[in-house]
Amino acid sequence: WVGMLCVNYADMWLQQGNLEQALQRYSQAREKFIVSNDASREAMALKGLGDVYMKKNQPTKSQQFYRQAMDLGVQTQNNWLIHDIANALYKLFKTTAQADSSLKYLNMAEEYDKKLQADKAKEMLITKELSWKFAEMQRQRESAYSKNIRWILGGVGILALLTMGIVYVAGRKHRKLQQAN
Repeated sequence: WVGMLCVNYADMWLQQGNLEQALQRYSQAREKFIVSNDASREAMALKGLGDVYMKKNQPTKSQQFYRQAMDLGVQTQNNWLIHDIANALYKLFKTTAQADSSLKYLNMAEEYDKKLQADKAKEMLITKELSWKFAEMQRQRESAYSKNIRWILGGVGILALLTMGIVYVAGRKHRKLQQAN
């Protein structure tokens, strides 16, 4: 949590243009993630460090952090992070006029964008399927409830008829006894 807090502060400092504070917070976050053995979040901190050095106009240093982040992103199979890092590397190589590398990472970013869209479509499909299954279970539960209510009402009806029959027979016997007396 402390590492994520550091990343959030670093993002804020980066947006405000305070690059030294951002650099310090991303570095702290990275240390926390290394200690907690969280490679995916370490890659996030490394990408942030790369972003800081891009704003400092140090593309070589930025590239080093982005590549380390990419390695960890691929290792942890974090598609969102790989997509973001590929976009960052695309922009880096575009600004340094390295067309081949820029195109490579643009293609990678687009590839991961398609994967993310496919994942999102799968997620939506699973959500709809689960909603349908839940609605079906709800209908079955309501159907079972209404069957139970019918059985209960039927039982109560039969008991009422039996009671009325017993009362009628008992009343008839009682009248016959009174007539006989």
